[in-house]
Amino acid sequence: MWYEILPYIGLMMGCAVVCDYITVPFTMFRTGGRKRENRVGVNNQHDFRLMARDRLITGSIHKTLGLEVIPDEE
Repeated sequence: MWYEILPYIGLMMGCAVVCDYITVPFTMFRTGGRKRENRVGVNNQHDFRLMARDRLITGSIHKTLGLEVIPDEE
């Protein structure tokens, strides 16, 4: 019947929980001691610079234009 699948569901849930706790030391080693890898650092700063550039050139961060909009240096 339907209750025969309950041990297998428990086994799958247990494996998922164990895998989550097994990977914590590897993540802490890779991220320098943080348990979660939040993308703070160079990538966000670079993205912010690009967003600020788009806002200065086009007036909106959502509307990006190509190189033809950037004025040439004289």
